[in-house]
Parts: sequence; structure tokens; C-alpha cells
Amino acid sequence: MKKGLIVLLVIVGGGYLLWAQPWKAKRYNDTPEGKEAKRIDEHVQQAIEWRDSSQASWWPARDFLGTKQEKGRYYGDLGWLEARNFTEDLFKAGATGVYFINIRRSVRTGDAPEGMVAVLPDTPAARAPVFAAFGKKVAAQGHSAPKDVNQKYLYMGFGGWTPTTDEPGFLPS
Repeated sequence: MKKGLIVLLVIVGGGYLLWAQPWKAKRYNDTPEGKEAKRIDEHVQQAIEWRDSSQASWWPARDFLGTKQEKGRYYGDLGWLEARNFTEDLFKAGATGVYFINIRRSVRTGDAPEGMVAVLPDTPAARAPVFAAFGKKVAAQGHSAPKDVNQKYLYMGFGGWTPTTDEPGFLPS
């Protein structure tokens, strides 16, 4: 009876350790920056995983912006040329992808993205230039640059969603 109980405790304890994996570093810390980064990553991941034939939930920035300049087109605080240059700056800095997400389609307004996302590389040395390029742009818009808390994505919203809102704001109408 005692041996059976000990074996059961060892199995349950081993199962818990395999599930919790306390030896691995957490992706996000418990700071406000870590909580915000987690909400952004979850929001962006939801947009990337969502599938619907009637609307695009994400679009590679180079494809979305195209090659022909669209005069008068704005994406949040970014004009067409500024968005194009920002996209190229992020790729040059080492971003592994740049996307527009949660794109609402309308006859009147065309394709209106909720925000722009840069996919971060895994290694800290490769991430630093992407944070610098992203931080430079958001600082020019009067916002504070995000800190590196091992997040997957950097997010620039165009007013449809913020990481501090309670509602996910997925494809707002």
C-alpha cells in the first residue's frame, strides 16, 4: 500500500513537472510590459490563425502596400510612402515578417487594417535592431517604444484596438 502511494505520487509529480516545465524561462514576465506584450501576442496570433473566405485577417505588408503609390491613402498615422519605408526599415533591421492585421473590407473605405505587426527574430542580438527601428517610428509619433520582454510581435495600432482594452476588438465594425 505504501509503495503504491509513493509510486502514484512520483508519477503525478513527474507528470506535473513535465506539464509545468519550471526549468524553462517564461516568455512573458509579470511586469506591465510583459502583460501588455502577452495580450498583443495573443491578439496577433488570433488574427493570423483566423480563417474566413470573405475577409482577410492578415496580409503581408509588402503585398498589401503593393508597388504603385496610392496618394491620399493613410494607415493610422502613416501615409502610403511612410508605411512602405517603415516596412522596408523593419525588414532591413531583421524582422522576419511585417503584416497588416484584421483588415476590414468596405466598398466605401476599401481595405482598412486595424494595425501593423512586425515579427521578431528569436535571438536577442537580432531583436535589438528591430526594436530600434520600431522605437524610432513610434517615438516620432509621440508614443513610447516597447521594451523587449521576449514577445513574438511588435504591434502598431491604427485606433481599432489597444492591448489595454478589455474587449479583443477583433474585426471591429
